[in-house]
Amino acid sequence: MAFNTCTRYCNPKNIIDFRSTFLLPGNYLLPVQQTSGLKTKGVLKKRCKDCYIVKRRGQLYVYCKSNGKHKQRLA
Repeated sequence: MAFNTCTRYCNPKNIIDFRSTFLLPGNYLLPVQQTSGLKTKGVLKKRCKDCYIVKRRGQLYVYCKSNGKHKQRLA
């Protein structure tokens, strides 16, 4: 019988809930630093009328006042 590592480590019974490992007493969560949420693209496009292009530190960025999902950075 061959030892299959995938069944040992990928078995749902062996997976611990991600949230339960970081819970503190009193159900307080540890602070987690959020990422900027930028999409890195080869070509920048304004996706709506509120998007605008900014050049900072030699990089081109697209920001949006109405929808944060439109944020982009030139690759």
